[in-house]
Amino acid sequence: MKLRQASLATLVGMSLSFALRTIGTLFPAMPVSRYFACFSVLIHFLAAFLLLRFFIILYGLFAGLNNKKLKRSALTAVIGSASALLLHAKAIMIVYHIAAVPLYLQYRLVDAFLPFFASASIWSFFITFSRALPAEKNFRLKTGSRSALIGYFIFTLLHGTNFAGYLLFDGFKWIYRWALGVFVLTAGAFSLVLYFFIVCHQHAEDLIRELSKDPAAA
Repeated sequence: MKLRQASLATLVGMSLSFALRTIGTLFPAMPVSRYFACFSVLIHFLAAFLLLRFFIILYGLFAGLNNKKLKRSALTAVIGSASALLLHAKAIMIVYHIAAVPLYLQYRLVDAFLPFFASASIWSFFITFSRALPAEKNFRLKTGSRSALIGYFIFTLLHGTNFAGYLLFDGFKWIYRWALGVFVLTAGAFSLVLYFFIVCHQHAEDLIRELSKDPAAA
């Protein structure tokens, strides 16, 4: 099933991306070669693309269900993950020198806003998604969706704080003082989201079967 494969691919992509970010956080003074920088931005772009692909597949599956709320929320997640992909595309353009960065992506305000918008969009999806799952049918699916809901709430809180800090203090330098705390929260959020994709990979068929039986949110 496409959803099962997409869950696994997203899981691997996010894990690789987070591993690279962990290296950068724990060893900030480590010299970085151009080859490593090129590899890193490529992995981050791939992880963002796989997340977008996951939500596109999910939206396609929901399109056949009698559940308008789920379809709208999945579309919101597609738009949010696509906005995050734009920033990684910008990094590819800069590091690989393959194209000029579009004017609308050159503003630093966009760098602060798009991660917040993406996280908030995906968080709103998991709010609807978690409510649509009947807890008594598959406990792991329910706990997995709630786990992702909490994880993306933390991401939204972090990115929202970063966006507010950018507006109030005119830059990103203020957040460097809290780099370790931000990393701990990010690691926790990532673990929660990771659990969802593990569960989704294991129970993809159950997920679609349960949602197709539940027209209550239509």
